[in-house]
Amino acid sequence: MWFSRLVPILLLAPLAGACVAGGLPGTRTDVDSALQAQRGEIRAGVKVSSGVHWASITKDREQDFDVGAGYVYERVEGSGGDITQKHNQAPDDEGRRAHGAYLSAAGILSRNIRENHRTWLSVRAEFLDAPEADGGKALSLLARTTWEIFGPVEGAGAASDSCGGAMGAAYGTSAIGLYVEGGAHRSLEGRASFVSTAGLSLRLPNLFGLAFNLCPD
Repeated sequence: MWFSRLVPILLLAPLAGACVAGGLPGTRTDVDSALQAQRGEIRAGVKVSSGVHWASITKDREQDFDVGAGYVYERVEGSGGDITQKHNQAPDDEGRRAHGAYLSAAGILSRNIRENHRTWLSVRAEFLDAPEADGGKALSLLARTTWEIFGPVEGAGAASDSCGGAMGAAYGTSAIGLYVEGGAHRSLEGRASFVSTAGLSLRLPNLFGLAFNLCPD
């Protein structure tokens, strides 16, 4: 096997040259556009999040639940503002920029294994932190429905020559999907707003890679 031929080289790589290895657990990344209604005004924004999710880690096609945790960033525009520009406005009108962590839990609503698609219903909590001018700390509680096309992934490969080589492996589930969600956003100051988003999600399986060079410069 190719791996057995690589083992002696991998053991000697740290002594003779350079060896770099890395890995990434199964993840889910979301990108969406958002609408936030507060004090009778609707404001648009964007949100990006990425985290580790069990339904990406496992290869089980009949997986019935998903739990995940990760990082979230959001930007909500100010009154009459443009989220792609900065404006010299009063603090209350600048909009809001926040980041923090999220936790989510989901269950399967429907699934078609033959056609490789499924629908999730999930709940999500976002713990956000922003400068005081942007509202300070806040909590968002959201409900989400996601439809995705998915498939199990399992494979490995390698290449080598007289100076070194590389290898990589993947295991888990990959998917691409669409989702809508809605819920409440509340700051520690007591200001509440309704949030509605729609976006695109991407699952990646567990990934591992290694590269080495036995030839000194």
